[in-house]
Amino acid sequence: MKKKSILLFLLSLSSLISFSQITKGRYFNEINGTIWQSSQIIDQLTISESKGVGLIIVGIEIDSITTNTTLWFFDDNLRIESFNAVTKDRKTILECKYEHNKDTHTLKLFLVNGEIEFSYSTISIGNYVGLTRKKK
Repeated sequence: MKKKSILLFLLSLSSLISFSQITKGRYFNEINGTIWQSSQIIDQLTISESKGVGLIIVGIEIDSITTNTTLWFFDDNLRIESFNAVTKDRKTILECKYEHNKDTHTLKLFLVNGEIEFSYSTISIGNYVGLTRKKK
């Protein structure tokens, strides 16, 4: 009986610990070091004119992606690359500094021709984020 109680306690504890952990980047928290993808073609001009962008967190190896996509690498800088799923070629199309504020749910991009600020909201289990351009 004592062994069963200990086993039950350990299983319950491991379930609680697993449930409480949030994968890095999910819900657009702690985005530094994460990779997101978008089906939209993005460059300096289109991002400046864009009203919004939808991003999905990349949860697999990049070479396993089966459709052409745009990849967003959030590190010290934001690097946006196009990815060809057939050839596996990647091309940097934009690199800029960014400022992420998870308290106000904003993402500010510092581009050559000015800055753009997006507000964002996460959807579902935090794997998808909708960026909506804020009006000046």
